[in-house]
Amino acid sequence: MSTRRAFLLLALVNVLWGLSHVVTKAALEHYDPWLVTALRVTGAAGLLWLFQLRNGSSLVQATGVPWSHAAGMLAIGMFGVTLEMLLWHYGLQLSSSTDSSLLVVGEVLFTAFAATVLFRERLGRARAAAALAGVLGVLILVGGGDLLNGHVPGGEGMPSVRSVGDVLVLLSTFVEGFYNVLGTRLTRRYPAHVVLTWTTTGAMVIWFVVWMHPVGHGILHVAPWHAVGGVLYLAVVSSVICYVLWFRVLGRIGANAGAPMLVLQPVTGVLLSVTLLGEPLGASRILGCLVILAALALNGYATVKSTTVPGPSGADVPDEQETGLPGLCPTNGATMP
Repeated sequence: MSTRRAFLLLALVNVLWGLSHVVTKAALEHYDPWLVTALRVTGAAGLLWLFQLRNGSSLVQATGVPWSHAAGMLAIGMFGVTLEMLLWHYGLQLSSSTDSSLLVVGEVLFTAFAATVLFRERLGRARAAAALAGVLGVLILVGGGDLLNGHVPGGEGMPSVRSVGDVLVLLSTFVEGFYNVLGTRLTRRYPAHVVLTWTTTGAMVIWFVVWMHPVGHGILHVAPWHAVGGVLYLAVVSSVICYVLWFRVLGRIGANAGAPMLVLQPVTGVLLSVTLLGEPLGASRILGCLVILAALALNGYATVKSTTVPGPSGADVPDEQETGLPGLCPTNGATMP
């Protein structure tokens, strides 16, 4: 794979992930977040198992994972992936795809925190500046609109619904980073697409929860084509195709290569949200957008210049002898919606 082709594929993946915010917002106008989550993980798990079962007829034979380790991956999917998706879907329903696209910086903030506290790494000036800029951008994005409208902390005014949604979206990025840290040993031992298959299967348990939940009764109904297409896009493109391409490219050219491409996610999401959904861009959003993009650019620069991937990503890089792919890493620099 040539370097040019590799970076074009990485750029394509991040653009497609940026589009996910828009199509999810369209789907949530007609489907409950529980159902969107259930349909997404069920479709993704089915496709991933079709890919895995080409190597054998049994689940363990197909992936080469013993049941003891598979149980851990299933648990991460049930309690980690499910919670992350529900937080994101509920947050996006209350907020906007513009804000959701920009809040991918939450993963960068968690990585900086984990690198310092959990892995005792030195952040360096560039990465520390990126973390500070990310925090500032989030504060402007989440609270700037309320401050402009006179809703100050401790005052009589309550935070807007959009701000609550932004907080839920931000929490989803921290949950994603947390379960990535928990899965570091597993991702060092097995290829990323195998871990992805098992964790997505664990998350598929949400399908049964939906029908026991009050909102699940009679919720599956015929919706406009853009809502159905949005769910299919999330299951097939965002959760399967983009992951496989991401892992394959990083396995060829190194884990750090994907960091600069992160900027394309919020850029794509914001542009499409404004043009397709007609979402407004107020002063706080524009300022927060510029600060967050600067934070992502700084983080990409610091990651490329570094010899190791920071935080949980560094721990996730499998040994080349174990996977046959140098530097394959499921969490490096990627906040995947």
